[in-house]
Amino acid sequence: DTNGLADNRVRYINQGPDGRIWVCNNDGISTLSNDGSWTSLTAADGLPFGGTSFATFDSEGIPYLGTLLGGVIVLNDTEITTISDDEGLISNKIKSIAIDDEDNKWIGTADGISVLNANDEVIAHHTRIFELPPPDTLNPVEDLHFDSKGDIWVGVYVDYLVTEGGVSFYNNEDP
Repeated sequence: DTNGLADNRVRYINQGPDGRIWVCNNDGISTLSNDGSWTSLTAADGLPFGGTSFATFDSEGIPYLGTLLGGVIVLNDTEITTISDDEGLISNKIKSIAIDDEDNKWIGTADGISVLNANDEVIAHHTRIFELPPPDTLNPVEDLHFDSKGDIWVGVYVDYLVTEGGVSFYNNEDP
């Protein structure tokens, strides 16, 4: 019994600016409204197969959802827009999304970071967050977070050919 969730395998929970609770799960996204009612979107509603992994909101309260296999989903009213490797992301496997003060979206993926501008156009990639021992050059991002100064913190963890990881810090004021 999922008690209103699209799936019980929960990956991430966040509260939206309107007070709704957003629950990312293996079948899609479920929201709990302020009146206690659940609404879910799944692949049957147009979300990619594999469910959602992350939910955050831009300055206008528009939800940006990371998916496990299908890139980033933008939910604007009833419209579902997908941003994927077809639009320039370096990977469709999304782990985290951080939005800066200028509404740039920093997308943490299995292969590094793609940065979208306020119009959701890819403007940069960061693929070498860590220097890893050969032959492994993967930089799978696990989490992204902006601190109060606008600097971004990036958690990376590799568990494939080597087991490496840690935290990187990027100061936006440095040249």
